[in-house]
Amino acid sequence: MKKLILSLAMVFIATGALSNLSAAARNPSNLSREYIVGTSDLSRWLCGVYGDQWERELRVADAGMAGTVKSAKFMGYVGYDVLPWLNAYVAAGESELGMRGSGDGAVAVGGGLQFSIIDVDIPDPGLMEDRLRLNASLEGTYTSTDFMDDSISWYEIYADLTVALVNDTFDATVVSLEGIALFTGPFYSTLISDDLEGSEKQQVGWAVGAEIFITKRVSLNARYLAADAAGFSAGINVRF
Repeated sequence: MKKLILSLAMVFIATGALSNLSAAARNPSNLSREYIVGTSDLSRWLCGVYGDQWERELRVADAGMAGTVKSAKFMGYVGYDVLPWLNAYVAAGESELGMRGSGDGAVAVGGGLQFSIIDVDIPDPGLMEDRLRLNASLEGTYTSTDFMDDSISWYEIYADLTVALVNDTFDATVVSLEGIALFTGPFYSTLISDDLEGSEKQQVGWAVGAEIFITKRVSLNARYLAADAAGFSAGINVRF
């Protein structure tokens, strides 16, 4: 089959050279580095999906309802390493805001920044800690949806600063993973909206979570947000 394809290609090239028809030059390079986007460039890209949810005591202004508002969001994202220590990403997905069983889903869009600040080896590691990391993140999303025959919209801003203990060679009798990171640190979250009212629009609390590196390119993460009203998030990340 390979000989047949090669023979057909040679016949095609010879026929084109002998014909009187003019054609545009076609001489692509076989080197990855000579393309706008090559294989080596993909290492700066990552993508994934994540979901989060929270509950807060709020009042929906136009509907005149007050109580526990529940939010659930499921997003997909694509990110790029602008700098070795800075990743910028855009995200889109679905968000739902509900109270007393009422609420509709809507498209949510946003973006964020992830900062890798410190990554140092621990000189005398113990059982689980090989490295110490300091990371920060900033994310903003926008959602507009229908609620009790009214249209409401809000911006959600989230920021955190976490310290992580990393084990790069995490082995167990049942599974063998690339590594695991346990992290914790403060977070801040706020809702910017004229349609939602209440003191819990702003949250300051503590994040606790873990990231499991299944391979060098694939990881799972989950975090619990402890504040006046708790929240939870989880996702999967793939680096090219």
